[in-house]
Amino acid sequence: FSKENVYTFDTAKDAIQPITQLAQAGDVFLVKGSQSVRTEYIVKALLADSSDIKNLVRQEREWRQK
Repeated sequence: FSKENVYTFDTAKDAIQPITQLAQAGDVFLVKGSQSVRTEYIVKALLADSSDIKNLVRQEREWRQK
């Protein structure tokens, strides 16, 4: 990847708005972070079809409430 296509953020919540504004149909994103960062929030925001949320990991009620 070229450096102008790499973005870093301190928290998953900090990343959601800029990434979803950058996203265009057909884009591919690599979302990387530790479990404690909760990167699944970013992936959830990028889903083209919100019904695909059932395919994400760590969607159990107990995990979402952490």
